[in-house]
Amino acid sequence: MRSDDVRRWLDGDTFDFAHLRSLGAPPAEFVAPPTLPVLVEVDAFSFGHASQAWQESPSWARGPDPLGHDGDGRDWHHDVGQGWQYGDGSGAGKGTTNQGIASGTTPPPYGSGDGFSNINGDPVTHDVFSPPDNALAVSVVNGQKYYVSMVNDTMGMGTSLSPNTMQFQAFSQFFPTNLVNGLFFTDPQAVLDTTSQKFILAEATYKSSSSTVGSLLLAASHDAVPMHGFDFFSINMQVTINGKKTGIDYPQLDVDGTNYFVTTDQYNGNTEVAPLVTVGTLASIESGPTTAPLPIKQFVPPTPVVMPLDVAALPGKGAFFVGYSGYSKSGHDYVTIDFYSDATGKTTSGVYDVGAIDNLAVKTLVATQPDGHQLDASDRRVNDVKVIGNDLYVVTETVPFGTGAKPTVTIFDFSLQTASGTVDPTKPHLVDTWTVPGSILGTGVTTMYGSIAGDLLPDGSRELVVNFMASGPSLTMSDYFMVHKATDTTPGAFFEAPVQYATSPTSYSDGSKISRAGDYSSATLVAPHEVAVSNEYAVDAGHWGTKIADVWLLNA
Repeated sequence: MRSDDVRRWLDGDTFDFAHLRSLGAPPAEFVAPPTLPVLVEVDAFSFGHASQAWQESPSWARGPDPLGHDGDGRDWHHDVGQGWQYGDGSGAGKGTTNQGIASGTTPPPYGSGDGFSNINGDPVTHDVFSPPDNALAVSVVNGQKYYVSMVNDTMGMGTSLSPNTMQFQAFSQFFPTNLVNGLFFTDPQAVLDTTSQKFILAEATYKSSSSTVGSLLLAASHDAVPMHGFDFFSINMQVTINGKKTGIDYPQLDVDGTNYFVTTDQYNGNTEVAPLVTVGTLASIESGPTTAPLPIKQFVPPTPVVMPLDVAALPGKGAFFVGYSGYSKSGHDYVTIDFYSDATGKTTSGVYDVGAIDNLAVKTLVATQPDGHQLDASDRRVNDVKVIGNDLYVVTETVPFGTGAKPTVTIFDFSLQTASGTVDPTKPHLVDTWTVPGSILGTGVTTMYGSIAGDLLPDGSRELVVNFMASGPSLTMSDYFMVHKATDTTPGAFFEAPVQYATSPTSYSDGSKISRAGDYSSATLVAPHEVAVSNEYAVDAGHWGTKIADVWLLNA
């Protein structure tokens, strides 16, 4: 969500939906600057609620519209950014970009299916929300995959990408009524805790685009089969920062096997105030429901970027909080990277020179469509960040210099490995910058909403999948992935040619001058040599849909 979000509510009201669950078995189709002195006042009451088993058609009823927050638990905070540093960006990637895309490669096999479409709106209210923000996580149990797909205020679970096998549920049905309190939902997140094999879901709630009333809802599955049920928790996100009461926007989630980490963009009215980090132990939400406040830590990281940060966990060690948003100094562009250490509970911060690669004179990033209507192409926020092996990959959009240049998905590759071969998360250094130029798909094409996933193989080689959307004068809103396999060793051809896995039958509009096509896409490692991706496309001229694809990297 951003302050200019377009939302259409068919009746203009907010409702609290009575939540009636049954304890039935799963449906038959489911087979088993320098350190910053920041004042943060946190009213973070949080509590849990036990779930019941998944049901195919939960009953609901319209109830009252209470907006109050139960309790007044006050959480502690303390964080001092240490070791602020300006990275020199030394390495092959500084100030250079590399398209490095091969031609004539054999596309890897993939399977695809549809996630949620808003053609009929929310499953309960039938409200139509825009833009579509999607999340995806996948588990594998005895060879059977379980998909959790989330878009805006709706989630789906399934065991297949075959048509009509995903079962959808509104979050007003999924989350208990006492946690919803008649608020709206936005910006879902989903990850699989690979240590416990439990799904962790996050969702923001809000009263209105200008209100600070809102919470962070969390759900932890009972096991790797999401249909077996979830436990639910809520954290009040009305946080006072430097004397300003703020509300939640744009939560981003990851887990490191010990803690969960959520970055949020805190707003006062329609003004961004600061990013906020929430840290909690996975044990506190994976051990069953509780009515006690969750033990959390919240702080403003010492980054100079006010725009949203994204988060990537370093397994067993902590997490990175990464920003870009066109941050510039003396003609160069910088990525900001903060690292929170589980061992010390402290955050180190740095800004890293990526060269003069982004034409910041282009303020509004847009894509064209065949009918001439424009799509929002994000706003230089970090769309995705992942730790893969000993590298930190940062995905955003930049605008190359040159007449007529279009916004372009850009990937910064930071190595965490020192010259001595050890891994030091406090000293990342840029080794490569890759772009996904729209020119490889056609004239005037913009690439946007990128995400990345992959794996480090035993021999030290990498497998990567980059997921993105593209649109242009001769290309309707379409979704692509491109891969790097261990066998791709030709100099200058790091990534293989893009593969289209979704396309729109027509140009799209949500009724705005510049229509919103999403804030981010999803990419997740499913198993060795397999990555799942999801992104958005237009099912018709006024409705979006979600496409999910499994990509196999061994041509098998």
